[in-house]
Amino acid sequence: MVVNVQSIDVLRGVPSYEVFLNEYLAKNKPVILPFELVKNWPAFTDLVDQDKVDWSSLTSRYGDHQVPVFMDKGEDACQREMLLTEAVNMIQKSNGRKPIYIKDWHLTRCARIDMLAINANDPLSRSLPYYTPFLFADDWMNNINPSAASTQDLPFAADAWLSTQQKAAVESDDFRFCYAGTQGSSTPLHRDGMMCN
Repeated sequence: MVVNVQSIDVLRGVPSYEVFLNEYLAKNKPVILPFELVKNWPAFTDLVDQDKVDWSSLTSRYGDHQVPVFMDKGEDACQREMLLTEAVNMIQKSNGRKPIYIKDWHLTRCARIDMLAINANDPLSRSLPYYTPFLFADDWMNNINPSAASTQDLPFAADAWLSTQQKAAVESDDFRFCYAGTQGSSTPLHRDGMMCN
């Protein structure tokens, strides 16, 4: 499928939910959303330095997370689980010579579990690395129809809803993944669960 980029709307401001729903989501129409929507994410404010990933901050915060890593060694391509610290070490040492790719890391779920271990009474008391923008508040991928309202600490209603749930819900699987890798690493064109992309 070829997409004419000139036909894709580029929004300069954040639309209301109703405009986004009616003009783009319901019509399945592509749109490029403004950076303003995510500029305050801790992932940008705490883990980026001069427009590049701050690997040191990333590993100091999440280095003990187990992550799936894909390594392309020609015909010997393989996948294995390792600590984020090990994966980042490999990425930094490769100097782009071979693709190394952290793929399908459940960063948000792992961060929730980390927070639960710190404070079982309030598992979302610290900042998540990112939150889903309000435009995607109807989180059908995770089967959440949140009754909780957004809060200042948890602007995504599903996170606010999740904060009221038992440990099993906090630790449950989600479809919010994080990806990182060397130049040349990628995911081939594919369809995700529920044909959402």
